[in-house]
Amino acid sequence: MGLLDMVSEHGGGVVGQLTKKFGVSADQAKQVLAQAVPFIKDKIGGKLRLPGTGASLFGAIKDGDLAAYARDPSKLDDDDDVRAKAQGLLGDPDDDQEAHVAEVARSTGLDPAVVRQMLPHAAVATVGAMDADGSLEEFNQIHGDLMAKLKALGAIKQDT
Repeated sequence: MGLLDMVSEHGGGVVGQLTKKFGVSADQAKQVLAQAVPFIKDKIGGKLRLPGTGASLFGAIKDGDLAAYARDPSKLDDDDDVRAKAQGLLGDPDDDQEAHVAEVARSTGLDPAVVRQMLPHAAVATVGAMDADGSLEEFNQIHGDLMAKLKALGAIKQDT
């Protein structure tokens, strides 16, 4: 099962939550997720690879129990909590994020403001699914081993 399938299917489905919360059709919610999940995965993967930042982000994901959002998508109803957790994942909106919002809005026919509101929910659900299925743990083990080897070789600076 791919990540998009996990995000869509876990806990009764994020699609239903997004449909209800944002007043979009199931097809539109699926289209948003189909484009948001790879974007989020790449963005999170890039951050997890950064020395220091990756370990801190991994800890925040575990401490924030994002897997719970995959198991129970009704938790996505808490906008303040979702936005706070998504801020920790995605950071401040940047040009890449805005370009992605514009592209998703164009391809789905949704207002960019709606897509912008949906993105944090998609981010929390995506990372929650990645955590729930163990792929974050696997990434951390592989990445952690590589970072330790690079530090031992002096290829990267030690965290301060």
